[in-house]
Amino acid sequence: MTTVQEYSSTNILNSVSTYLSAKLLADGMLVYWHAADALQIDSTSTGWYVGFSANRASILANATVAAALAASRGIITILTTYPAEPRFIHRLISDASWGATDVVPVPAMTVDVTPVQRTTGYELGTRKKWRPRAVLIELYARDQNEQSWLSDWVERAVEQDQHISVVNHDDGSLAVVGDAVFEQVRVETDTYLDAADALAFQVVAGAYLVYVV
Repeated sequence: MTTVQEYSSTNILNSVSTYLSAKLLADGMLVYWHAADALQIDSTSTGWYVGFSANRASILANATVAAALAASRGIITILTTYPAEPRFIHRLISDASWGATDVVPVPAMTVDVTPVQRTTGYELGTRKKWRPRAVLIELYARDQNEQSWLSDWVERAVEQDQHISVVNHDDGSLAVVGDAVFEQVRVETDTYLDAADALAFQVVAGAYLVYVV
């Protein structure tokens, strides 16, 4: 595999998502991975609980999970990209039920990465180029307080000149193949009180993720 291939869209997207999940865990959020249907309570190999939607009651009754949840800010759902059917996003309701995996409770975060944008030469005598990709992070909160916290959080997580490791998910090795840096970061909040509850309090972060290959 060449270095360009190692910076594939899949590797970039997964690397950004796992970088953000580690930040969330460090800042007191537990993470529910929607695609994998797995709850992550810490960054260790034993901190994963799969089959969460079908086994939610028994998993949350686990003493380790219960302690982690009690000490946390709550559970945030991570998707790789915005779901095709936004109506599947809904609030957690008062009976604390958890729907099927085609339902996305808030707070939730989506991550999307574009193909490589216009490249420019990096140095004379080589074929290395600056390769920017646009990154869009959308967050949905339960109320304005959580919206404010998520806005501050994502601004810190993807601040200007923040480096992240790019990890090889394609071949399953999870080897670090290099790094990339966030540039031109912009964070905005939007509140739509006439929208569905789960879509009312939004945070959107846009940035370029730049690397040299």
